[in-house]
Amino acid sequence: TDTDTDTDTDTDTDTDTGSWAGWVQTNLDTTSYAAFGYEYASYEVTSGADDAYTTIGGNNPVFYVYRPSSVSPKESFNTVVWFHGAATGDDSSGTLPSSCTTSNVQANVDKVMGPPSLVAAWFADARWTVVLPRNEWCDMWQGRGPDDPVDPVNHYGYHHAAKVTDFVREGQAGFSVDQIFSWGTSAGGTASASVAGRYGEFDGLVVDSAPCVQEIYYPDDPATLEHILGGAPGESTAVDQRYNEASCNWLVENGWIEVPSFMAWNAQDEIIPDEHALTMISAFESTLQPANIAYGHHDFDHPAPGTTYHVQTRLSTPPMGYTTGLMMDFLGGQIIIMREAEDEDGNCQGEPCVGSVGTGADWAAFSKASGLETTEAGLVYDELVPSNRLKAGVGTRIIALLKLEDSSGLAGSTEVGTLTYSEGGIPVASLDLVVDDFAPDGGAVDTDFLNQYKSTVLGFLTNDPGNVGKLTLESAGNGRLMVDGFVYEQSR
Repeated sequence: TDTDTDTDTDTDTDTDTGSWAGWVQTNLDTTSYAAFGYEYASYEVTSGADDAYTTIGGNNPVFYVYRPSSVSPKESFNTVVWFHGAATGDDSSGTLPSSCTTSNVQANVDKVMGPPSLVAAWFADARWTVVLPRNEWCDMWQGRGPDDPVDPVNHYGYHHAAKVTDFVREGQAGFSVDQIFSWGTSAGGTASASVAGRYGEFDGLVVDSAPCVQEIYYPDDPATLEHILGGAPGESTAVDQRYNEASCNWLVENGWIEVPSFMAWNAQDEIIPDEHALTMISAFESTLQPANIAYGHHDFDHPAPGTTYHVQTRLSTPPMGYTTGLMMDFLGGQIIIMREAEDEDGNCQGEPCVGSVGTGADWAAFSKASGLETTEAGLVYDELVPSNRLKAGVGTRIIALLKLEDSSGLAGSTEVGTLTYSEGGIPVASLDLVVDDFAPDGGAVDTDFLNQYKSTVLGFLTNDPGNVGKLTLESAGNGRLMVDGFVYEQSR
C-alpha cells in the first residue's frame, strides 16, 4: 500500500445542510457496550415535524449513534459517519428486492457494530464516535428527497444522510464534533465518496470494496442503475451527470473530493471487479497526488472473508481485524505502508524472507499467500525496510500482523520472539514478544484481539533509514508463530 502526502483542502460543492428539529431519540442501549464505556442510541424522524419524510414502507427513518456513556455536550470527538452496504436495487415494480428490505438493511448495520464487534472496540479505544444512518430507500444513497430529479417520492438516501450529518455536526447527538469522516463498505463505499463529495464538509474518507464507477457497474445491473439514476449512460447530459456524481473517480477528478482518501479492495472479490478500485486509484494519482492531498490504497488479494471475499475493513479476527485500526490511523494523519510477509519484491534477505509457507486453513484464508510460520527457534523474517517511503527523524511505528497457535500450555511470560529495527547494522529499537502479548489460542474475544494489536507494535524515531534500514523477526521456538505482514506508519 502506498500513501502520499499531505495537506487537505476544503470542498465547495453544494449541500442541503441546515438546522432541522425533526429527530427524537427512541432507544438507548447502555449495556451491550458497557465494557467499553460506550452506549448505542437510536434516533427517528419525528412524524409531526416540518418536512418530515418516511421510508418506502411508510416508517420513520432511523439512524444510530455510538458514543461514550458519560460525555459533555461540549466535549469534541473525531466522528465517523458509516454507510452500510446493500440498499441498492430496482424496486420499480413496487416490490422491494431482498437487498432493500428492513431486515436485510438492519443486518448490514449490525455487521458494523454488532454486538459483539471488534469495530466497536477500536472506536471506543480511540474515543471516537460513530454515526450509522439506515437506508430504506433502495437508492444506493443517491436520492435527494423532494429535490431528486428521478423519484422525489421514494428516493431519500442522500437526503437522509445529509439530515443525519447536520444533526451530529450541530452537536445535537450529545457531543461536539472535532473532525468528521465518511466510511463505507460495498454500496456504502460508493456512498462514502458520493455523500462526502456532495455534502462537502468531511475531513477524510474510506472506501471499501465499492462499485465506485457507475459506467463499469451498469452492465452488471442496468435495471437498477436506470431506476436510480433515471436512464442509461449516454442517454442525456442530465443522466450522464447523475452517473458522474455517483462515481468515486469523477468526484475526485473534478474537485468534489479534496480530502485524504483511502481505497481498500481485494482482487479476489467475487462481487466487485477490481476495475472499480483501479480506476479510483488512477484518479488519486492524477488528481490528489499533484495537489499534495494524502491518499492510500491496498489490494488485500486473498480468498477472504466468507465465500465471496468481499469487504475488508470491518473484520473481527487476526490478521484482518487490524484493518479497522489501520484505516483510523490513516484518517488520523498517518502514512500507511502495508507489506505482506511472503511478497518477493527484492527486499527479502532470506528464502523467501526465511520461514515456511503456512498451511493452516483459517490463516491461509486471511493471508495473501498463507503468510509465513514456524515452530522452530531462529530467524523468521529479514527485510530491508521501504526506505523510499520513510522519512528521517520522524516517529515511526511498525505493526506486526501475527498469530500465535499451539500456545495453550505455555506460561504468559514465555518468550515468543523479538522484533528488531536496525540501521546500518546497529539496532535502533527492539520489542520482545511474550505469550501474554497475543490473543488466546481459542476462545479469544474482541478486547483480546485489540490488546494484541497494541502489544505487537514497535515504536521508534528513525535516524536515516536510507538504504540500510532493516527489520528482523526472530522466533524463540515456543508455540507456532505465524506472520501475515507488517505495517509501517509515520505521521504525514
